Amino acid sequence: MLPFPCLPFVTDQDGRAPWRCHFDLQAQTYEDGHVTGGEVFRQCMRFLADAQGNATLQAGRRDVVLDVIVEAGAIAADRDDTSGRRGAAVAFLRLAVDMLRAGAGAVDHEQMADVALADARQRRGRWQVQEATRKAVFTDRMQRAKLAKRTAAAQAAGGAL
Repeated sequence: MLPFPCLPFVTDQDGRAPWRCHFDLQAQTYEDGHVTGGEVFRQCMRFLADAQGNATLQAGRRDVVLDVIVEAGAIAADRDDTSGRRGAAVAFLRLAVDMLRAGAGAVDHEQMADVALADARQRRGRWQVQEATRKAVFTDRMQRAKLAKRTAAAQAAGGAL
């Protein structure tokens, strides 16, 4: 099954989780893989560009491409790769780096990083509050259960006499 027909290399192997297997390419020579990697990169860029103006779609597509990048990185890092996908992974990542380099000169990357960091700090703060609340509720529940157990034991001991 292809969860994204425009990305034929992104497959859903078990029918439940489209993020399970990205960068699902045919085995090929390292050199042929460079051509494939370039095409895969082009498809990812189109996939991202087609979502412009729709924040929800952009976020979901960003996550799909992030998964592709992560898997390509793992394949490229495996110098003993026997899958025949390493050439494509290396070419894909080289193009991604070239795009980052071009973007670094074309956009205010410091401002983008500042916005992303501020968002990450806010999410961390919300998570810390949620985690503290969850722990407090759990601790309270355990203390009440312990008290109930002691009370039950004391009543059982008092009734046995």
